[in-house]
Amino acid sequence: MSDASAAKKRTQKPRVEFSQEIFDRICALIADGKSVRKACAGRGMPARQTFNEWRKLTPQLQHQYDQAFLDYEESTLDDIKYIADTEKDPRRAAVMIDARKWDLKIRNRKRFGDHVRNEHTGDGGGPIKSELTLDVSQLSEEQLRALSTIRVDE
Repeated sequence: MSDASAAKKRTQKPRVEFSQEIFDRICALIADGKSVRKACAGRGMPARQTFNEWRKLTPQLQHQYDQAFLDYEESTLDDIKYIADTEKDPRRAAVMIDARKWDLKIRNRKRFGDHVRNEHTGDGGGPIKSELTLDVSQLSEEQLRALSTIRVDE
């Protein structure tokens, strides 16, 4: 790629002033599964950095953006089901589904991440019992009296 064509590709988009209509359109595209990069690539759309500045302007805009990502998760789950039901090539389907599952896991670990739960049980699945054995043969009478006053609750 020549320097001239590289410079052409890196030219900045014209500045777009904030508009609730444009913000709504970008959030709708995000909710439908588009990335912020793709949503902002269209004609008349702001640069991605500009959109990110807009969403931080007010808590309401941030909430709208967050809701778009929640809707995106549901849209992606629908896509996974659609791919599983319609894709003829099982290997292709597996790759497409795994990519979407990975994306969900990265975006929302609490809901879609791998969770490991460890449970410890004693004999026969019951509670774990602990026992403590002390050798008191080397203790003095004073130390034994002090120990006898200690109460251990089970």
